[in-house]
Amino acid sequence: MNVLLNDKNFIVELLQNSGYLDFSILNMIMKKKRPQINSGSKLALNQAILRGNPFMINALLENGDCNPFVRDAAGKSPIHIAAAKLNRDTFEKLIRTTGADPMMPDDDGNTFLHIMALGVIKDTEYDFIKQMVIRHGLRLTCNKEGKTPLNLIKTNAGVSIALRGQPNFKRKIGEFFEERLLQNPNF
Repeated sequence: MNVLLNDKNFIVELLQNSGYLDFSILNMIMKKKRPQINSGSKLALNQAILRGNPFMINALLENGDCNPFVRDAAGKSPIHIAAAKLNRDTFEKLIRTTGADPMMPDDDGNTFLHIMALGVIKDTEYDFIKQMVIRHGLRLTCNKEGKTPLNLIKTNAGVSIALRGQPNFKRKIGEFFEERLLQNPNF
């Protein structure tokens, strides 16, 4: 079943305009007919992850026809959105249940590590990156510009940014990446 409204999957419309009871009804419908959730300019799973709705995320993953390799109009897949939201549970569930590749590049060749290296890295981002690299044995890869996340961090390391009293952990994650490179040159 694939229904588009204004180039959006009907589930995206439901996510924007619904309450808990609507999700219960949708869950019952989804158990009978597995809807295509990877269509339209906005992906329903991406929108559920952005909104932080664990009930809807689980319903989509368990009952929807989910393809983790499809990207939305902005070039982002569910794995990119889960990483940007630092949603460890969804990130792990995407890998475990759908076979999503944690190092899947977006349309610009950026993995979630590149995307996170471009922004401010606070302690929560540092912990997330470090845990995912260690847990999944991730390697540094080049984007379409030929830059690794470590290159991006080094390029922006001279810019000291503090966010509401939070230190920027870019230097610390850069040191972590360099340490991993010393241990394993193929990292």
